[in-house]
Amino acid sequence: MNNSKKHLALSTVQNEVERIVRQKFSKKAIKKRFYFDKNKKNEFIEIDGYLEKPRTFIEIWAHIGKPKSAQKTKVVADALKLLFAEEKFGQGETDKFLLFVDDEAINHFLGGSWHSRALQNFGFKLRKIEIEDKLKKELLEAQERQGRGNQKKLTKKIII
Repeated sequence: MNNSKKHLALSTVQNEVERIVRQKFSKKAIKKRFYFDKNKKNEFIEIDGYLEKPRTFIEIWAHIGKPKSAQKTKVVADALKLLFAEEKFGQGETDKFLLFVDDEAINHFLGGSWHSRALQNFGFKLRKIEIEDKLKKELLEAQERQGRGNQKKLTKKIII
C-alpha cells in the first residue's frame, strides 16, 4: 500500500469519527462552508460543525493520544479558523467549540499551557465526546499506519 492510500485510510477513519462526534454534539450540527464572495466559489472557509441557533462554530480533532508539537499547532490553527469565521460570518455572539475524542488529546488544551490560556481568553469551549472503543481502536491503528508512512518518508529523505 502506498503512502497516499495510508493517508486516505486515516482520512476515511477521521471523517467517520468527525461525523459521529458532530452528531453526538448536536443532531442539528452540519459541516459548513462560508464563501467570502458568492461569485468566487474557490474562496471559502469550511468548519467541521455549525449550528444556526444558538450560533455555534465547531472544530473537531479526531486524534487519540498526547499531541505532538505540530499537532498542537493544528488545533491552534483550527481555533484561529473559528475566530476568523466568527469575525467574518458570526453576526454577533457566537459559541466556539473545540471537540476532542480522547483525554490525553484534550488535556494539553485544558492545562496551564499558553495554548489553553489563549483558548480560554478567546472564549473557546472544549469538550470531550465519547466514541465507541471499536472506533477508537480503528482511529489509533490509522494513526499508527500514518506514523509509519511518515517515518519512511523521513528516512528516505535522510538517505538521499
